[in-house]
Formats: sequence, C-alpha cells, structure tokens
Amino acid sequence: MIGYNNLEDYWPERLGKEEEEKLFQFIHERFGIPLEVLMEFLWFKRGGHICVLKGIRAMEIREDFFRPHRWFLGALGRFITKARIWLNLDQLKGLKDSPLEFSLDISAGPVVLAVKDIGDVGMGFYKNGQLRAQGLWI
Repeated sequence: MIGYNNLEDYWPERLGKEEEEKLFQFIHERFGIPLEVLMEFLWFKRGGHICVLKGIRAMEIREDFFRPHRWFLGALGRFITKARIWLNLDQLKGLKDSPLEFSLDISAGPVVLAVKDIGDVGMGFYKNGQLRAQGLWI
C-alpha cells in the first residue's frame, strides 16, 4: 500500500458487539433510523472514525458522543424520523453566516437541516438554544 508503512495502520477493525449496540442506540435514538436498517451494514473502526460498507467514513468518534459524517445522514435520509429541523429559506441563508437562536425540545447534538419543498439540505448542531450549520449540501 502506498503511503502506509504497515497494513495494520490501514486495515479497519470490525466493531465489537457492544460498540455496535452503543452506536445503533445513538443513531436510532437521535435520528429515528430503524435498527433493522442499521443491521444491514457492516461496521468498522479505523483511527478515530467508524466506517460502513467498504471503509467509507460514517461517524467520527468523539470523547462522549458520535459525530455523523454528512454523506451518511444524506444516504439514510429517507429513514430519519427524529432530529430533523425544518427551516425556511431566509433562516437557511442566515444560518450560513452565523448561528441561529432556536428554541427546540431536543437534546444537544447533531441534527439534519431541511427546507420545505426542497428536503434535507445539510447537517447542523443544536446546543443551548443555538443552531449552527455544520455542512450544507446546497
């Protein structure tokens, strides 16, 4: 392998049952994606990331939480039933420049951003009444 001194540095490690259950619980509770859908994928760990399928990054492992990569949420968007925040176009434009004050009944963490008649438009992070964009797809 070019750029890798040791194959073990490159090769992902399969998630253990306990790690998989913790990850599935987070994804299901946060985004409402059914466990049956998540079980159809093969999950691996490489460095500070959780990978799915052919080693494509799906989640970043943080100290106390998981941070989903935006392509992953985009790919599973039709299954997401929670943590989706609907915005109007003016709010979306404002969010590109600075955080929005938002009052929601939702715990701090990653969210999917959506606009009526467009659908999912990106990822954000909600905490302490503030919504921040973390990657817009449009």
